[in-house]
Amino acid sequence: MFNYTHFKTKHSKGDLCKSGIYIISCNVNKKFYIGSTTNMFKRRLGHHYGALVRNKHRNSYLQNSFNKYSEKAFSFSILEYVNDNSRMLDREQYWIDKLDALNKGFNMLPKTHTTKGRVVRKETRLKLIKSLTGRTRGLAVRKALGKPCQQYDVCGNFIAEYYSTTEAGRQTGIQRQDIGKVCRGLLYTAGSYQWKYKEDNKQIGKISRTSGKSRGCIE
Repeated sequence: MFNYTHFKTKHSKGDLCKSGIYIISCNVNKKFYIGSTTNMFKRRLGHHYGALVRNKHRNSYLQNSFNKYSEKAFSFSILEYVNDNSRMLDREQYWIDKLDALNKGFNMLPKTHTTKGRVVRKETRLKLIKSLTGRTRGLAVRKALGKPCQQYDVCGNFIAEYYSTTEAGRQTGIQRQDIGKVCRGLLYTAGSYQWKYKEDNKQIGKISRTSGKSRGCIE
């Protein structure tokens, strides 16, 4: 076995210079992480290993298992070579679904490279909460479980994006309940701004301010 950055792998150096879909497995708890790279496998593997040894990996499940079992418990395998980068995410999604990586592995998102859907699965929320502690747990959970929202001025110009209406309220001083009502279509504006959930297809355009009020109820 060729040992690269301390992860066991049966693949050669030449194999690791290609791109595609890979899996990092913990041989103790039998869980795994599926990912993809449009660059070289060895570079992505190096990034994972570097973050893990610094205790800085963004996937808390993988990080916690690495801390508990050490690098010797992990192995790296190539699932599929992908030469066409435009097909990379589709192939990664295929393997995530095929191996049920959301429930049986370390993967935290049901869809590749998106946060949409993370708040849907109760077991995913509980899994994330249990894996974290203290202040890190609080911030990570809020970001993970929040529903991102976007802020626009009355002319429809984008201003900022927040990971939840609560965070938007904290940052702007506007009542989060009012921001949420605008996002749900119950109010026109909150704090003289337009708001929408990031995942919504709601069109944001110029609106007229009536009666000198910053918020107007939709009847």
